[in-house]
Amino acid sequence: MLSSQLFWRVFLVYAGLTVGTTVAFVFILTSQHQETVRTQLEQRLREDADALAAVLAAATFDGERIPQSAKNLLDALTRRNRNQSAIVGKNDVVVWSTQSSAGIWNDSSAAAEVQLARQAGSGFALRPGPHANENMLFYAERIDSRDPAAGLVRVALPFDQFVRELSTGHSQLWATAASMGILALVVTYLVVGRIIGPLETLTQAAKQIADGNPAEVSVRSRNEIGTLASVFNSMSRQLAARIGDLQEQRQQLEDADAAGSHGVA
Repeated sequence: MLSSQLFWRVFLVYAGLTVGTTVAFVFILTSQHQETVRTQLEQRLREDADALAAVLAAATFDGERIPQSAKNLLDALTRRNRNQSAIVGKNDVVVWSTQSSAGIWNDSSAAAEVQLARQAGSGFALRPGPHANENMLFYAERIDSRDPAAGLVRVALPFDQFVRELSTGHSQLWATAASMGILALVVTYLVVGRIIGPLETLTQAAKQIADGNPAEVSVRSRNEIGTLASVFNSMSRQLAARIGDLQEQRQQLEDADAAGSHGVA
């Protein structure tokens, strides 16, 4: 079977379709997953910023000083997540920030998300954080959507950290897909072998008949291939019987010819 060109052609076609379909499926799935995660992270930042803005609105933030009660609420809200947060007041001065976010908000006036918030009310930006090799997702929105000068809420999270966690899940997905692909190739090999094997057996038997050696095949399939093998065996037996009859007739003729020659002599 391994020497059959038809076997390898059929196997390679099925293998190519299997591998191609698996790779395309995983690629599409991972791409959609990345987009979904990005959307979820943006929604998370937006909700956190809305909560901080609501606290400041309730405390009647004047753009310079935050009441201690409001600071306590801000601290309580930001302890629940991994986000970094800051409140930007008048003249782009950071009047409050999470303790672990020092150095992140030094670009209050030049940051892309700040400019978008000043112009449109809110904005996102994906760019390097304090560590140049680590990207962060930033979001800024106005405390008062109607007053660009009322101050901004800024939040950020370590985007690359989430990407690494996502990559771990993608690696597991690729490993699972590879395992399933190998299993599919094995199944394809066996299925194609069950189809091509009997055909190769019939081919070899036909070659033997062409060489003058009657042959029969043993195929136990109950499908069309089994029917073909049964018909082939019937034809082979009929052909063998016909050849036997011809050989017998030839022998009789030779015997008769030999007897006539002795009589003449």
